[in-house]
Amino acid sequence: MTALESKDSLETRLLLALGLVARNWTLAEQAIEQIIWYYLKLPVGIGRSVTVHIQNASRLSVIRNLLEHFEKDEKAKNRIVGALAAFDVLRQNRNVLIHSTYAVEIDFIELARTNRRTGQDTIKIHVSPETIEAVAADIESLTNYLIRLYHSLGVRVYDSPMMQSAVGFRIEAPSPGEPPTPARIES
Repeated sequence: MTALESKDSLETRLLLALGLVARNWTLAEQAIEQIIWYYLKLPVGIGRSVTVHIQNASRLSVIRNLLEHFEKDEKAKNRIVGALAAFDVLRQNRNVLIHSTYAVEIDFIELARTNRRTGQDTIKIHVSPETIEAVAADIESLTNYLIRLYHSLGVRVYDSPMMQSAVGFRIEAPSPGEPPTPARIES
């Protein structure tokens, strides 16, 4: 493989990995929105119309406030807080990757992010396609965790004495486990 072919191959991997980051991030945002809908007891259609224009930092703040008002289960609260922390790390990683310009060299990718206020580059880092692919995988892992967490919260609605007598047994959600702890991209 020539140097030019190697560079083209690296650029292809970069674009595919960035596509995965973008796609997975959309799913993670939707999973975060579902947590808001759960606590506000909103059906999906109305929930979407309420949260669609709320920025991610505000969504996290809303969830923290809802937890303080409505969540009595400390274990559930801790899991959600841990998931929010992972979401915030991944939000920063995603922003670095998606909002940077890139230069593909023979054996590395250089990302540069421009400060919107000054117009100056604030960071320049070298990343590998593996690093970007790992961020995409971390986002997917968090999304899967958030979905399991959402379902475990929703099952609690059916875990009441009245519901148990109606169906004849207790419904238990599988534990979502502990939230992932992704690494921040170092700049």
